Formats: sequence, structure tokens, C-alpha cells
Amino acid sequence: MTDNVSNNITFLKAVESDLSQRYIYYDSDDKHVRCLAHVINLAAQQVLTTFKATDNDESSNEEVGSLIVKLRTLIKKIKASPQQVDKFKAQCKVANVPNLNVILDVRTRWNSTYDMLIRARKLKEVSLLFY
Repeated sequence: MTDNVSNNITFLKAVESDLSQRYIYYDSDDKHVRCLAHVINLAAQQVLTTFKATDNDESSNEEVGSLIVKLRTLIKKIKASPQQVDKFKAQCKVANVPNLNVILDVRTRWNSTYDMLIRARKLKEVSLLFY
């Protein structure tokens, strides 16, 4: 099982060639199983790009994309320093919300944007006070 990079295909072709010289049948196309999590991540990243929810697109005008970009900006601001983290924790206490850390999504983890949005929803009251 591999991700979709071309060097994996090159490697499997080399294995096929080496085994065929030893008269062992090996079909590299048949044996190459792409990692489902990697494929899901590629699809999720494409959806985020379609919504214009990537960090390099500051001019996001799609509602969902704009929301995600603004949320990332807020989370980066909160995580920018220990003082900001302490301020956020204090706001959690004021809002009587469980002290949960904010989650910033990571491009290589297909479900991290979902995790970020779910956590942000739980901390909505606090983030309104903080921002």
C-alpha cells in the first residue's frame, strides 16, 4: 500500500523487472494498492481548494472558504504566544466553557479541518469574546 507519488510506481516496476528475471510472475499494476486515506486526503484538499479555503487565497469570497480562512487566522492568533493562550484560557473561564485547546488543521491530515471546525463550534462563545 502506497501513496500516489511516482517513485512508488517506479519501485514496483523495478520489483516486477527483478522478479521476472528470476521467472517469478509479478504484475506491478495489479499489486499496487493506493492508500485510501491518502486518496481521501487528496479529495478533501480539492474540496477545500474549490471552496477557496486555502491559506494562500486571502481573497476568498466563498462563504464557507472565507469562514475557514478567518478561523485559521484566529487560531493562529491564539496560538501565537503563551500570553495569547493564557488569555484564551481566561476567556474560557469567563464564558464557563470547558478549557479546550483550539485545533489548527493540517493539510496532510484529511480530517483535521473537520476536527478544527467541530472544536471551533464548541468554543464559539469564547472565540467571540476573544476576537
